Amino acid sequence: MALTARRPFGQNYAWVVVGATFVSLLAAAGLRAAPSVLMQPLHSAFGWPVSEISAAAAVGIFLYGLVGPFAAALIVTGELTVAPDAGEQI
Repeated sequence: MALTARRPFGQNYAWVVVGATFVSLLAAAGLRAAPSVLMQPLHSAFGWPVSEISAAAAVGIFLYGLVGPFAAALIVTGELTVAPDAGEQI
């Protein structure tokens, strides 16, 4: 008598990966758009000019885009690891 284990998401987990990717990209886009929503409250609470708030957000987005290709190259070459391998000791 053969026992078969049921998988909770079917035969493959491709849709789980797609869903997790979608949710993470949605959260990242929301975080990147947060300064535009918070400009007026920051201006009224702290008295910071809107131009300085938007300049800080622009510098952050610029640096994020500037560092991305270099971080990807380091990850591809293996010099930078995002998470330790399962067999590695921390």
